[in-house]
Amino acid sequence: PATVARTRFERIEAIAAIAGDLGRVTASAGGVFLREDGRSDGFLDFGFPLPTRFARVRTSYSGFAEASAPLPAGFSVSGALRYDRQAGSGNWTGRGGIGWSTGVGGPRFNATVATGYKLPSLFAIGHPLIGNPALQPERSRTVALGMEWPFQQGHASVTLYDNRYNDLIDFDPIAFRLVNRARVGTRGADAEVAVRLASEWSLAAAGGYLAIDSPTPLRGRPAWKGNMRLT
Repeated sequence: PATVARTRFERIEAIAAIAGDLGRVTASAGGVFLREDGRSDGFLDFGFPLPTRFARVRTSYSGFAEASAPLPAGFSVSGALRYDRQAGSGNWTGRGGIGWSTGVGGPRFNATVATGYKLPSLFAIGHPLIGNPALQPERSRTVALGMEWPFQQGHASVTLYDNRYNDLIDFDPIAFRLVNRARVGTRGADAEVAVRLASEWSLAAAGGYLAIDSPTPLRGRPAWKGNMRLT
């Protein structure tokens, strides 16, 4: 249905961090304060105006640390840890990775394992018609393998990934509200190539394939995507 809305969203974020080299290790650590204030005043037109006014304020605090270090034979390792807390609950996420460079001008390989955490938007929990105050945060686990190959006139890269989501937020047309999907899996590949054609011209192309494992069909997620850019 037709929608009329006047929306205002304020986001105040403050980050304090320190970084430095500890011998061969590069490390950083810090904290984040985040305050979100969302307000919307409007209506849906069902032949009569259905009000959709809501207002939500959310404050969260986070701490993080990360480090990376080179290893012999062209290898390197990296890791990160983060803690987010809001409304009396908290969550840990982390990331670990290893890379290998075959040499100057040669291909570079990397492998990463990470966990993710994402709060529902203020719209998702506050909208009086399709919003759901009981929504849980999305949680994810990602495994990715990648290769980047620089060459004289540009570079090429390819990444394979496997993602698992718990409590993925999705719209349920039967319930006509946003809900959490218990488990959703995605697997796919992304590739990109960029070439310098002349001193002022370059051509780049990218493509990707996505396979979804979900008990409920998910909308707006195409299996194939691609783009080409001439600059």
